[in-house]
Amino acid sequence: MLKFQLTILEPFTADLNDKTSEKYINYKTTFETQLSDSYKTFLNGFVSVNVTGFSAGSVIVEYVVIADRPTESSLDAANANIVNNLSKDFTFPASPFLRIIVDQTNFTTSPEILFQGDNLTLTCRTRSISTSVSWTRNGVPVKISAVNTNKDNVSESVLIIPSITTSQAGEYSCSLNDATSIYLASRNVSVSSINPTFNGNKDILCDGNKIEVYQWCTNGNISFLTCGCTPSGGLTITGKITTGINCQTFEVQADIASCPQQMSGKNTNYRCQCSREGRELISNTTTVTFIRKAIVTIIGNRTMSEYGSLSLKCSSDVPVYESMTWTLERKAGGSPDLQKYIGDKNETLNMQNVLQYWEGTYTCTVSQRITNSSSSATITILPLPSASQLTTNIVEGIYTCPSTVSLRCSTTDSNKYRFQFKVQGSSTPMVIRPHLILLRCPLMRILTGLDVMPI
Repeated sequence: MLKFQLTILEPFTADLNDKTSEKYINYKTTFETQLSDSYKTFLNGFVSVNVTGFSAGSVIVEYVVIADRPTESSLDAANANIVNNLSKDFTFPASPFLRIIVDQTNFTTSPEILFQGDNLTLTCRTRSISTSVSWTRNGVPVKISAVNTNKDNVSESVLIIPSITTSQAGEYSCSLNDATSIYLASRNVSVSSINPTFNGNKDILCDGNKIEVYQWCTNGNISFLTCGCTPSGGLTITGKITTGINCQTFEVQADIASCPQQMSGKNTNYRCQCSREGRELISNTTTVTFIRKAIVTIIGNRTMSEYGSLSLKCSSDVPVYESMTWTLERKAGGSPDLQKYIGDKNETLNMQNVLQYWEGTYTCTVSQRITNSSSSATITILPLPSASQLTTNIVEGIYTCPSTVSLRCSTTDSNKYRFQFKVQGSSTPMVIRPHLILLRCPLMRILTGLDVMPI
């Protein structure tokens, strides 16, 4: 099968694109008749001629000849006869025929397997001295300039498409033309996309679990790509890449050892990219916040008497958290509001003159973005003995110095209480043993009060 173009010197009109138009039908019939008559006469083994269409450039008649091994001389004689027969109706240039040769051009692409972002190099090479070269994609001229050379009777054209996109895929054709022939070659170019998947900024708990941060998938062979993420700022947790059939996944595994308390809640930026042979094809940046689960501690006395002071302090071993809150589950039932007893930054809880109403379990909760941590303290508030439960030998009166006065105070269960005597508002000067006080002159004053406190 031989392909030819025959140029007629006349303006191209749109109806030659319409296979149903009168002009298209007339031209096709006229040229097929003349071509068939001439080639049948001059070519041994001639089978048929088919006009396949018309294109602009004046008017170019495109046709196909089927014959068995015609010689160059017989083709030349047939073509000269065609021009001679048609010259009374049409005007032709000096060299009206161009033979389209499709099997003598070496067409290569580099790289063979193509991803978005690659630099594509297309090369056409044939044994001819070309006078003009053109490139098309899906039949449309390519606007990028090619580098064309002629050396040692070989023509070469190199077209480079930088950072190719999936929209630039398609059928690329090169045409190297000399005085009598068009050396034509085509090749379909497929571009595999790289589709990154990430959820934007991500919070990761430092609990030793593997967490996916970034993933790249492609409809091509992922093994041709090298993907990874590099941390900057914050923690330097490097992570690992796992490779599947069409995807590469970047995972991090953070545990307590890799998440110091002072770094919890701070951002780490990961620059994630895929490259090929050292050339970056696609990149993006995502932010990860590593969070170490807080250890919460409550400091303060757990047991006290009624009308005493309750003071608790909550602390977290990580400095960055969302909030700190206090709650109470009363021993007698119910959860009263503690807000008015909470101090600055919600760290302290202070009550004065507490009653047994406030006895129960106090919980401090530290809330972080993806986890909560708590600590609890069970507070016991002991009741004071009533006056009827106290036994004393205190006698009001005036005593002569020098003398020693022995004062006693006890309850039905004295081992649960600590006793303190006061003399005119001052604490007792000397305690000999529990429940017994000795006052010596000249420190003797009138006894004015008695405090009893739980142990």
